[in-house]
Amino acid sequence: MTHLKLENNQYWAKYVYTYYFTTTTILTVGYGDITPKNPAEVIIVVLVEIFGIFYVIYRNRYFWLCGELNRALYIISKKKSLSYR
Repeated sequence: MTHLKLENNQYWAKYVYTYYFTTTTILTVGYGDITPKNPAEVIIVVLVEIFGIFYVIYRNRYFWLCGELNRALYIISKKKSLSYR
């Protein structure tokens, strides 16, 4: 807290930084060399982290669905080719 100079800040700023450290740790993003310097930057970083994790979840789900659709189409085409014999 002393490094961030939060001793005399309002309570909401302390909660913003607490949420930032929690989400950054849970999402295993890491703190890196470039860190936010004020509460507004912290809020932006947290929103970007949350958006990023939902994007990855959405993307993976999309590719999984495409794979399942491709597999289903392959099975259907194989059954049709067997029925023509």
